[in-house]
Amino acid sequence: MTYLNRNQAAAYLGCRPCTLAKWASKGTGPTYYRRGRNTAYLQQDLDAWRDTHQRRDPAKGGA
Repeated sequence: MTYLNRNQAAAYLGCRPCTLAKWASKGTGPTYYRRGRNTAYLQQDLDAWRDTHQRRDPAKGGA
């Protein structure tokens, strides 16, 4: 299992760390784990969350 900190997870998803923090506070982001004062994300959880939250552009043939 590969754990990523919030900065690494944000880079992996292509967003900013503060966006991940906002999603976490709203309960809309990927699953995360608290390790003491640190937040950790499993890479497989990030992949699963990204796969279910992809946006498709109808102009490019997406549904």
